[in-house]
Amino acid sequence: MDSHIILKNDDVLITKDGSIGKGAIVEKLPKPATLIGGIFVVRPDKRFNKEYISNVFKGSIFADFVNSSKTGTTIKHLNQKHLVEFTIPVPEMKLQNEFAEFVK
Repeated sequence: MDSHIILKNDDVLITKDGSIGKGAIVEKLPKPATLIGGIFVVRPDKRFNKEYISNVFKGSIFADFVNSSKTGTTIKHLNQKHLVEFTIPVPEMKLQNEFAEFVK
């Protein structure tokens, strides 16, 4: 099985079809699980607080990006080619942690 679709704790999931940008953080997987087609997985590296990055995808910066990048007429889609072009702001970790605590 493709390791890119096997979910891991702390993965950030983002919808890519229909209501683009809805997200969740994978926590405490009880057993192995895989992605479905309408979801992107983002695996934050050590530069990012998972709560911070999850909220970036829920915010206006990402919404503006989606509006300029989405395709489709009836059901809107964001393809992977466009998602990898999205630049995530990288404030220092202290600020990310403060933000994450604030939005909880």
